[in-house]
Amino acid sequence: MLVMAYRGFKDFLNSPLTWENYKRLVLDPYPAVWNCHRIFGVMMGEIDKIKLFISSISPQKYLNILNKVDEGKLREIYHSVMAKCTQIIQPTDEVDVYFMLSPFMPVSMSLPASGKMNIVLSVAYDMKLIPLVLSHEYGHCIFVPRMAGENEIQKFTNELSEEKFEQLIRKLWFDRPLKWGMINEGFASFFPKLVFPECSIYDCLWMMPKDDVDWCMNNEKKLKNNIRRSFEERGIEVRRKYMMAGPLANSPEGFPRQTMYYVGYRVVENCLKKVSLEKFFSLKVDDIIGVSGYFDKCISG
Repeated sequence: MLVMAYRGFKDFLNSPLTWENYKRLVLDPYPAVWNCHRIFGVMMGEIDKIKLFISSISPQKYLNILNKVDEGKLREIYHSVMAKCTQIIQPTDEVDVYFMLSPFMPVSMSLPASGKMNIVLSVAYDMKLIPLVLSHEYGHCIFVPRMAGENEIQKFTNELSEEKFEQLIRKLWFDRPLKWGMINEGFASFFPKLVFPECSIYDCLWMMPKDDVDWCMNNEKKLKNNIRRSFEERGIEVRRKYMMAGPLANSPEGFPRQTMYYVGYRVVENCLKKVSLEKFFSLKVDDIIGVSGYFDKCISG
């Protein structure tokens, strides 16, 4: 199902900029968009920080984006990309896609809502990038239910309290070891290559500047050794080191941001050279890493 959720944000910009109006027009009608904000609340420490930010935004900046939205083109991209994705591998449940606009722009996320996986994707992205972003997030919607358990996704209902939601999100993502997150992001980053075989690694790693991808290629041994030592670490802080962007990132000194995407891409790429996609999803995370052979020459310890 395709949902043009950005319309709610446009209605909000034409109303008093209060949290009450934002929740009524932008969040309440679109459960996946609401959960996207709640996940940001978990990462930032509290939802109140988001509430303060909402009331201080500059409407014209967002209206300039909304006035350029080509809804017909968005629909065309959605139908084309989703058809290609489902030909490669079927989701456990139909994936709903919400084209949205939020104060955190551009942003995309795959997340549970209404007992299933959904995609939220900002219309602030360049139109040429949207097929890559959409296929990346679809990859997450395939990986998470299969590797985390469909029953974990089904626990996310629209009536969850903030406390219960935070507990489930932490259990689903942040309380898992870094190596699980590495394969999750790696599969999502490599999936566009399956959808669009002509894509380069730079296309697939669209979230990283080209210079950062080049840094990873030129410093691969150091990068692999560093990340391998953190395989078993859990929580948000280790993800800030290797996976997050913007003000939430806290990369090791001298390292670019989001290096986990590069490493995960390489692991999944190497693994899928040796096993089928069906076999891939029968493996555990440690097995995927082992089959890939990517870390075989790392210095232990």
